Amino acid sequence: MITTEIIQQTLAKFGAMLLVGFLGTDHGNNDIRRIEDHIGSGKVGGVLLLHRNIQEGPKKLKNLIHQFKMKAPADRPLLVAIDGEGGVVKRLMKEDGYDIQLPSAKKLAQMSTADSDKLLQVYMKQLSDLGINWNLAPVVDVEVATETGCIGRLERSFSKSPKKVAYHGYQLIQAIQEAGMAFCLKHWPGLGADVGDTHKGMTNLTNVWSRERDAEPFNLIVKEISKNRPNKTIPVMTAHSVHEGLDSGAPSLTFSEQVIEGQRKKWQAEVLFVSDDLDMGALDGFELGEKVVRAILAGNDVLIFSQYRNYDPEKVDKIYQSLQQALEKNDKQAEMLIKRINESFNRIEKFKADYL
Repeated sequence: MITTEIIQQTLAKFGAMLLVGFLGTDHGNNDIRRIEDHIGSGKVGGVLLLHRNIQEGPKKLKNLIHQFKMKAPADRPLLVAIDGEGGVVKRLMKEDGYDIQLPSAKKLAQMSTADSDKLLQVYMKQLSDLGINWNLAPVVDVEVATETGCIGRLERSFSKSPKKVAYHGYQLIQAIQEAGMAFCLKHWPGLGADVGDTHKGMTNLTNVWSRERDAEPFNLIVKEISKNRPNKTIPVMTAHSVHEGLDSGAPSLTFSEQVIEGQRKKWQAEVLFVSDDLDMGALDGFELGEKVVRAILAGNDVLIFSQYRNYDPEKVDKIYQSLQQALEKNDKQAEMLIKRINESFNRIEKFKADYL
């Protein structure tokens, strides 16, 4: 029997799992005030910075991040995340006052180790000095589809060699950690062979993905981190594509228990699985509540809703309403949701203890 008290306790823990985007750059904005209320009540555990929040310069951004952190409950430090990969996937623009720029992963890998180490050090410090504590990087997808897709075409991959991808990915991880931030490997189980773009629609990896090639950088880095820092949490972001060979029943790998929860057991490591943005075009065919429920059941510990398009100021409240309805069904699925949320809450607490 799932009581009302259990449902409320579960919803309170669920807040730690939500990483959300927002509109605005200062406190005179209604959307900023709304997100501050969500932070203060524990309804969201983190915020995702996009260019729309950063474009008025470092001073204003640093102040905004500080105010957000001050709103967070004392026992729930706020995650402040950004996609700081470099190249085209960056949020800090030179014209907005952010002087230190990072080239694409492909160009970074072509630099000498000494030069890339130096650049990574100052770039990551630029992020951490602003108050950012989670850089959603590196991309450790292997370059395969060079002329198409959203990886090779945009130079987001370090190399066509899995071992080189792992080497440079680990180098970037070290720079992120030395700056006092957490990292995130992406996009599991490897998106480099994808010829489409999951920002725009669903893609299919079934006939192009290779375990030996595409999963190898993830395996190598997880093994290396586990060897050097046993039991340290390893954040890994999932991909939205379909792969009928890995899970014929999953409409997206983000919703695949085999690909997520199953892999956590195979790695035998403290892995924190992070969904790729659940607002991306690949998942347009799913209702909001279905996205939330499927992502939790598959084993995702952190759910990202960037709201980079079709912004809805009531989005967070709607997420909670849909989850509460699923829990109130008092069925086997509701029981599994409670189990998953409790597990994810504990992983997030450990993740924060490891990095913040």
